[in-house]
Amino acid sequence: VPQSIEDLVKIVEGANSGNSRLKLVGGKHSYTHISSTDDTLIDLSCLSGYTDFLEVNIDSKTATIGGGMVLSEAVDRLESHGLHFPVFPNWFGQTVGGAIATGAHGSSTDHGNLSDMIIELEVLTAEGRILHLKDGDPGMKAWRVHLGQLGVILKATFKLGSAFFLNCRVEQFEYADHGFQDMLKKVSDSNKRGTPYLDFTWFPYLGDYGHS
Repeated sequence: VPQSIEDLVKIVEGANSGNSRLKLVGGKHSYTHISSTDDTLIDLSCLSGYTDFLEVNIDSKTATIGGGMVLSEAVDRLESHGLHFPVFPNWFGQTVGGAIATGAHGSSTDHGNLSDMIIELEVLTAEGRILHLKDGDPGMKAWRVHLGQLGVILKATFKLGSAFFLNCRVEQFEYADHGFQDMLKKVSDSNKRGTPYLDFTWFPYLGDYGHS
């Protein structure tokens, strides 16, 4: 559990010199074993200066956030400035860096994932170098969903939108009566009506599905 960026750099350099592997863990949320390792596990929850809300520009609707900050905290801080992510994953316990690294997304037909909103990054590479990347720089695309293979996201600057409220309508259908193709048509129709956020869950063994 590194306390400073200097501590983290030493850990990375030590792993390189000892030919060992590192694995980064954020909110410890995954449906896979991506954070499991027999080597060194790094937790950034105590990394000074990189677990907080760092800077916001209301005029340009941008915010720079530490990679170790939890998404729920980021949302609360952004709301106080009248800003929000245009799309957001359904679990608030991820860290900003972890959400970026794993391609966390919401259920929007208009927006991409959190990584698509990034305009700048500060990262620590696997070689122990700190890089500052901007949208369009070589390597920026790789860092957007890097699955922990390239290094550590220290800071991320996002292009945001105005804060908003959502109304949710939930519908459930019997698969035997409507069928999977009918469900897809409903998704398409909702999109044509200008519904910007939509998701559906299919339970093939239960014979029904729902969308909201």
